[in-house]
Amino acid sequence: ENEKVLWRSEDQTYNTMNLIVKDDVIICGYGFTAEKDYIYQLDMNTGKVIGKTELKKMPELLVEKDGQLYVHTYSYDYILDMK
Repeated sequence: ENEKVLWRSEDQTYNTMNLIVKDDVIICGYGFTAEKDYIYQLDMNTGKVIGKTELKKMPELLVEKDGQLYVHTYSYDYILDMK
């Protein structure tokens, strides 16, 4: 409304093709050649990291269905429980 930035996430928390909002949590992913690869959970109101899951490869695409998070990477596909 007033065009002010409310919060900014930490560096290297988001570069997936998409993100998912579930309740008050933003689910996103980050990965790159030299860094470790993660799925992050960010507090929607503050941008703070409230959880993370390490992956073997950079997450590219996230899909939520029936309480499951489907994560597509270059080499692997993951299914994570969102409960």
